[in-house]
Amino acid sequence: MLEVITKGPIVITEVVKSTPLDTTKDPYDEVQIKSKTDFTTEERKQDELDNLAKSIIFEAVPDKYVTKIIKCKTAKEMWDILERLCNELEKIKETKLSIACQKFDTFLMLKN
Repeated sequence: MLEVITKGPIVITEVVKSTPLDTTKDPYDEVQIKSKTDFTTEERKQDELDNLAKSIIFEAVPDKYVTKIIKCKTAKEMWDILERLCNELEKIKETKLSIACQKFDTFLMLKN
């Protein structure tokens, strides 16, 4: 599941024998994306991992972030957006802490 989130959806391929236009050459193997109608049970499970990961992310994310990720087509896209948002929030926290420290350093007690 983590691989689907960090690297993207699993693409199921198959090897197909192709014949070159020149009949004097040997046939060669060609890799192509497998049709969903030809999937085995195990391949269907792998194909559904991205949808499962997307639904888990939707359930785990607070409502204020759902609007930012709702249009994503893959779990990886969602993950990348959430990662960027978290990094931005971390920078904002650091900036606020820095400002608070500066205000504290310049804080003076009045005479009264």
